[in-house]
Amino acid sequence: MAEARSGTQQPSLTLQAGLNVTPLVDFARATRRSFIRNSFRVRNRVRDNLWPLSAWYLSMLLLVVTAMVIEELHCPTFLLAAFVYVKNFLQLDNKSDDYVHLSRPSQVVICAAVFGVVTLILLALVRQTALKILLTWKGWLYQEPGKKKGNVVLMLWGLAVRLFTGPNPSLYSFQRCLPRLHVPPLNATMTKFLASMRPLLSKEEHDSLTVQAHEFEKGHGIQLQRILWLKSWWASNYVSDWWEQYVYMMGRSSIAVNSNYYALDQYNFIPTQNRSARAAGVIWLIANFYDQIEHEGMKPLRIQNLIPLCMEQYARCLATTRIPGKEIDHLRHVDKAKHIVFFYRGMYFRVELYDKKRQRLSPRELQYQIDELVKLVESGGEKSACGDVASLTGADRITWYETRQMMLQSTTNKKTLEEIETAMFFFSLRDESPQTLAERCTEAFHGDGRCVWYDKSLSVSIYANGLASMNVEHSWGDAPVIAHMMECIYPAEYFTAMYKPNGDCAERWPSDHITWPKRRDQLHKPRQLLWQLTPAIERVIGDSLSFLANAKDESMFNLFVFNDYGKKFITRTAKCSPDSYLQMVLQAAYYRDAGEFVLTYEPAMTRLFRNGRTETIRTVTEQSCQAVRSMSSEKLAAKDKHRLLMQACEAHQKMSRNAMAGNGVDRHLFALYVVCKGLGQESEFLKKMLSYPWTLSTSQQPMSQMSGNSFDLDDPVTQGQIPLAGGFMAVADDGYGVSYQVVGQGRLHFHVGSTKRSVEKTNANRFAQHIRQVLLDWKTIIDDATATGNCSK
Repeated sequence: MAEARSGTQQPSLTLQAGLNVTPLVDFARATRRSFIRNSFRVRNRVRDNLWPLSAWYLSMLLLVVTAMVIEELHCPTFLLAAFVYVKNFLQLDNKSDDYVHLSRPSQVVICAAVFGVVTLILLALVRQTALKILLTWKGWLYQEPGKKKGNVVLMLWGLAVRLFTGPNPSLYSFQRCLPRLHVPPLNATMTKFLASMRPLLSKEEHDSLTVQAHEFEKGHGIQLQRILWLKSWWASNYVSDWWEQYVYMMGRSSIAVNSNYYALDQYNFIPTQNRSARAAGVIWLIANFYDQIEHEGMKPLRIQNLIPLCMEQYARCLATTRIPGKEIDHLRHVDKAKHIVFFYRGMYFRVELYDKKRQRLSPRELQYQIDELVKLVESGGEKSACGDVASLTGADRITWYETRQMMLQSTTNKKTLEEIETAMFFFSLRDESPQTLAERCTEAFHGDGRCVWYDKSLSVSIYANGLASMNVEHSWGDAPVIAHMMECIYPAEYFTAMYKPNGDCAERWPSDHITWPKRRDQLHKPRQLLWQLTPAIERVIGDSLSFLANAKDESMFNLFVFNDYGKKFITRTAKCSPDSYLQMVLQAAYYRDAGEFVLTYEPAMTRLFRNGRTETIRTVTEQSCQAVRSMSSEKLAAKDKHRLLMQACEAHQKMSRNAMAGNGVDRHLFALYVVCKGLGQESEFLKKMLSYPWTLSTSQQPMSQMSGNSFDLDDPVTQGQIPLAGGFMAVADDGYGVSYQVVGQGRLHFHVGSTKRSVEKTNANRFAQHIRQVLLDWKTIIDDATATGNCSK
């Protein structure tokens, strides 16, 4: 028999009663709010579809055309012909009694309106099509940075792009102008794939793979390629929907370990050690970021303030929940989320972020509410299994699905799950105080199994010492979106003076000057969310907690900050791309750690295309292996080692550009595999291709995505306030997960994670030490090479 937990043992907060109004008034207010909200959405949709033109163009066009016709000024023949056609089509001159007879000025105004609207739409389509054609060209990606200024073709192309991109674009204005992701030629993909596998296989294994690849290319692959080519013409992106569905949604293992990632706040700067104030400040800033997305007030990101990126992922970064299914999960996104779910010491609360007049609460008001919640929770209440429910979201997906179905049989549970799944994000106030960087990584990624709702697109934690962290569900989008959010949140705490010297939130909003007892009556009171658990559900919760605790004990994280050199040395002295250079560092570090080269994963963003996500850069090449082996060679001079390093970086740069331009390998082969399975067919080559493990998984975390960002990455005063970015767990039990960040001109961040302490082959601390030493060794080699004279490529 089901029993209610915490209903009588823990303090309960109820939502404050509303104003004493009739149901008719409530209905009228709700209708008005819905009308205003939908009107804004329609306006934004029309504005985005007509961009880069606007209503101003339409108004001027109507005025000019109407004046010309009414005043009988000289009109172009095509304009008069268009007017006659519109008038006849609308039958404005019909003399029948069934039609309303209009004066000539009225007829002119109606014709001008129709003509103006049609002309505006046509002009918008012409500009959008022209911009899409221009953006289809990816030649700019392959231009060397130092040679761009003298390239006439590139300059003309840039001027044309700027000409066809109107002023003041909104968040989604460029979406219709972005080209579709094309399907690469099959023979080109086969050639790149075989080349990437040559350093990793023996000659016999590679010869066998080559035979299979050629048989697939000349036989089965032709039909699959044609089907994929057809999809690329009607779908906005031929691979992204399948990538989300089959890679993320159909995964049945725990997303807490195998999919989610974490993000940390500032390096050695805590804005306030008052955790209630810090919680209120972070919540307010995230809500502000969400409002900018909802109202499309955020500017779209553009490379060099010119080339637009797809912004589709931003729509689901908040107010989104992954819902478990028996065979496949699905994402649930809600519009206009107005509340968060607040978790503290095993108790869940719904906290409204807006008052009864639908005005967003200030940080100070949020702090008042959080302080009251903390006092209520700490005043009493015994711990029960209800506080451990979040651990279910960290179990394998089938277990969580089956348990969730049992929970939904209770109305209490159904209401609580609805509140969590429709919340803007999940928030947890933590009693832990992580001290070391490794502890911060571990707590952000694992926690205690109770304080993260792993299905939410974003779960935020504030610790007792004022530190903050995020845990992010991966299926809705990729890390650069969260990096952009962090760039908007954490620097703002410092630059906007969010907190007073005593640690409380600053009183900078008009409502802050209203006395709290009076202001409290204008707010919605937090409401406790209850659970009703059966013994069977409690047993599953116990098993989930044990699984997550074991995963935490087995995992190992190492985060270190490298200050010896950074981007300035890499680009000016080493003459390499920072990303390519650091990838070669990771290859050398792994070679020292394991004595071999392994398949390495690095994502490249494909957001130059509509609904683009990522493509894989296959880092290991024959050039990279030669460069790594040369480090320990006593026969080669330093300048020769430097030359090999530069060649390896050039090869990596070429692959990176190919991936960004839609000419990668892995997403194409993955899509071919999906088509093959969809036809009920089998391909030994595709199965073998997907069987190779990604032992080393890497990713660079972006910085300074906001144009005009005033946060100086090299200012000694503010360097400690730079966020530490985030990391993830290794894909393979015997591998590593490494994320890195290039900070300003002289600093590097590295996050290293290993899954199994029991696997002697991997150790995050050991691998991090190898990375640090390789960085120093390469610097010594490059310094020696430059001291003896410049090397030639």
